[in-house]
Amino acid sequence: MFIKFIVFALVGLVGTAAHYLLLYQLVESYAINAVTASSYGAIAGMCTIMA
Repeated sequence: MFIKFIVFALVGLVGTAAHYLLLYQLVESYAINAVTASSYGAIAGMCTIMA
């Protein structure tokens, strides 16, 4: 049971990291609107945890 929780937490951490890293990169490097960048980040996070 504890192992399943650790895996669940790690998957969530990786998805959140993908979301925020893409969000930061798009806003800071490419000057994309924050709402648009957040949408792309959310899609990237979702794809990361579903793979």
